[in-house]
Amino acid sequence: MLKNLLRVPDTFEPDDRRRRQVLNILLIAFMLGGILAINISLLIIYYHLNLKGNVAEGNVIVPGISLLVISSLLIAANRSPRISGRLIGTIFITIITVATTQSDTPQQLYNGHSLIAWVIPIMLGAVILHPGSVFVIAAIIVGLIQLFTPNGQGPNYYAMGILFEIAFITWLGMSIANRAILDARRQAANLQAIFDSVGEGVLVLDLHGNLLSANPALYKMIPEDDLKEIIAKPLGKMLKMEAQDIFGYYIPGPRAGLGGRLP
Repeated sequence: MLKNLLRVPDTFEPDDRRRRQVLNILLIAFMLGGILAINISLLIIYYHLNLKGNVAEGNVIVPGISLLVISSLLIAANRSPRISGRLIGTIFITIITVATTQSDTPQQLYNGHSLIAWVIPIMLGAVILHPGSVFVIAAIIVGLIQLFTPNGQGPNYYAMGILFEIAFITWLGMSIANRAILDARRQAANLQAIFDSVGEGVLVLDLHGNLLSANPALYKMIPEDDLKEIIAKPLGKMLKMEAQDIFGYYIPGPRAGLGGRLP
């Protein structure tokens, strides 16, 4: 079931599909967090009813249920080709940002030790949205710091600068990573085109003799039933069995390769 939740249909563009897969993992983590919060809250209610008669702490159930429902809806939307991946990612980042504003007091969030929490939306934006979106997210966060810094305290311009610096580093890292992925994808496509265009049959095996792939020319040369037999068992075992059928025995050795060493 978990594997099905992580899987994203192949109908998406490769970069969009990759971002949706990352978002799926994050949403599943949030679902598990919601379930954990609900269970812990129920335990707190149970023990406090028996020991103190105080159920105020049980209010955590409502955020837990909300987190579970929202994550489930976003996972369903994330698997639909009709809904833009950027829209789902934007909604997710918005929810994270709003949740961060409620995670601590204004004094600590905008000019205290909780300033580090604002790094999370910036880094998530680079992963599930376009890398350039980190500057927009950073600008929104800086605006929040400017607006909601408690009276009597000036805005923390040093923290604002650090947030933009983090956004720049995140953008640079993700841009380089995306370029490397694109180059690798192009190289793989070129190699696949060469592999498919070879006139001779080519069979690609791993170190254990298991079939990895075959080019179209090989599929034309080998009957489908015979090719299925090759796929069903490692090539080394097939050669070993043929040697036993021909010579009546088989002597493995370091120079035997896939088939073994014959006298």
